[in-house]
Amino acid sequence: PSLGARWQVTSMYHAAAPREVIMAASQQEGGLFSSLPPEAVQSLGVPSSEITHWFDMSPYLENKKRVTRSHATQLSHSGPFSDLDQPDAEAWLAREQFVRVALPWDRERSANDLFDLLASRHPGMPFRVEPAPA
Repeated sequence: PSLGARWQVTSMYHAAAPREVIMAASQQEGGLFSSLPPEAVQSLGVPSSEITHWFDMSPYLENKKRVTRSHATQLSHSGPFSDLDQPDAEAWLAREQFVRVALPWDRERSANDLFDLLASRHPGMPFRVEPAPA
C-alpha cells in the first residue's frame, strides 16, 4: 500500500510454434522433428489459427544463429536445431510467432496491443506478418 497503486500489464504473449509446420517438417526425411515419434510431434505447437502475431525475423537471422550458437549447452547435438545452417532450421529461425493471452483483468483483450502499438510507431520494422503464412 505504501508503494502506491499496483501496476497491471496491458497485454501478455506466449511464444508459439505452428503445429502444422512442425507436423510437416516431421514428415520430411531428415527434416526438423523427423527423429521424434509421431505421438510426440502431435503434442507440439499451437494450431496456426490460434497464433495472433507473426513476425518476419529474417533480417536478424545471422544474429539469431550467432546468439543461439553461443548457448551451445542448450542445444542437443542430435536435436532438430543441431545444424542451424540447414534450410529448415533457417526458415524456422526466420519467423517468430506469439499468442496473445487474456489477462484476469482484461479477459476481452480490450487494452492496447503492445505489438500493434510498436508497428504503428515503427512502420519500417518487421513487427507483423499478416495473414498467417501458409
